Amino acid sequence: MAASAGDHSVTLTWTDPSDSNITRYEYRVNHTDTGTGNLSGWSSWKNIPSSDSSTTTYAFTGLTNGKEYRYKIRAVVEIGEGNDAPSKPGPGVPPYYLSATPQGAEPPPVSKFWVERVCDHHFRVRWHRVSGATGYDLNLSGNHRKSWVRKMTNKNYNAWQFSQWSKDKTYWFAIRAVNAHGASVWKDVQSVALPCPVEGLKASYLANGDVSVSWNAAKRASGYDVNFSSDAGKSWERMGSNVSATTYSFNKDTNALPYNPNFLVAVQSRKGGLTSGWRNAPIVRIIPGSRDSSKDFSLDASNDYPFGIWSNRVTMWVADNDDDKLYAYQMSDQSRDSSKDISLAYYEPSGIWSNGVTMWVADIGETELFAYSLTGKTRDSGKDIRLANANSEPGGIWSDGKTMWAVDTNDAKVYAYKMSDGSYDSAKDYTTLDTSNDRPFGIWSDGVTTWVVDNSDEKLYAYHSIDPN
Repeated sequence: MAASAGDHSVTLTWTDPSDSNITRYEYRVNHTDTGTGNLSGWSSWKNIPSSDSSTTTYAFTGLTNGKEYRYKIRAVVEIGEGNDAPSKPGPGVPPYYLSATPQGAEPPPVSKFWVERVCDHHFRVRWHRVSGATGYDLNLSGNHRKSWVRKMTNKNYNAWQFSQWSKDKTYWFAIRAVNAHGASVWKDVQSVALPCPVEGLKASYLANGDVSVSWNAAKRASGYDVNFSSDAGKSWERMGSNVSATTYSFNKDTNALPYNPNFLVAVQSRKGGLTSGWRNAPIVRIIPGSRDSSKDFSLDASNDYPFGIWSNRVTMWVADNDDDKLYAYQMSDQSRDSSKDISLAYYEPSGIWSNGVTMWVADIGETELFAYSLTGKTRDSGKDIRLANANSEPGGIWSDGKTMWAVDTNDAKVYAYKMSDGSYDSAKDYTTLDTSNDRPFGIWSDGVTTWVVDNSDEKLYAYHSIDPN
């Protein structure tokens, strides 16, 4: 007969006496008191559940670790009870009982352990807690597991973040669970250079159902996945996979799916089969023609009489009709960028236009469009355009790259000039402006329609564009 201790348990085993008359086995038990260490009295004889003549083992569970338990066991036959089964005797102890002291076991190994994010110099590892663990040890290796550095000892966390490591180096992380009785075996995982999550995610919804999404480029990303949710993220629909650009558009028919505030968009960056994790943002409804105060420019205090504007999508230049300067602002955040200001030769600029290389500036009272180098911010008089004498009070100007049109604020007419040599090209003048469009000022065209704003009328007048060829 023998007893073996386990975690909150003692298992008894004995030799089969090969007696078919045995109907069951019974046991008695006593144990030490946790506080005093004294033995309790023996219990009465109790049946070993479901035992019969073939039973040779039984496990007692739910015991207290650290207590000594003593057991007696006997076989019961139909004609009466047998003697206590003998056990290996100890000094001065009758050979009629055996003892065992249950002890706690070390926890099982961590089953789930992974690197959640690796971006630039930051590593975050996570793991699932295991039953029986009171803490965890965490090691780091930067030399292919040849040696390890302890980063955490017996801490009851389930995540740890490392910072300021080489972003292009491979690391290994190892975790084990611990308690008062020992530690589990180690489980390790290798870091991977995951792409960084996207930042600056924005999405807008137009009246026709078009959804426009944009985000900032993520480091180490080779593509992006785009998801759409109409129920606040409860379910998702893939709209774009491995998109190479940092913008994406898709359509949601307004008749089948009217806009609601629960619309969300989510984007994750990817590098092959590796992904960063999703970032999501609400889809904001955009009504065409509505105000977008988030993109307003607060002009410099000295830029208090603004007239013409032009932008190359990086910088916005604003002419001030009471100053000899074009004021520059950044398109990205609408802030001032005085390093790109252009000092003018004359004092009352009205209209401006550029081809990306040269900036032309109209000045009320001057019969000339003054040219400036956009990059050097200096005068380039060789590209000046001499205006017709009648075009003595120019306002807005616009060009398609071949012809420059200049509105005259005191003449119901738009004058045309060749960009190639600056000569007057009367054949392309707009000479039949509407009679109410008698104070024309600004001008712009999409190549099909030309719009002329009137300085005394709350209206943009539209005209069929003149073919520049």
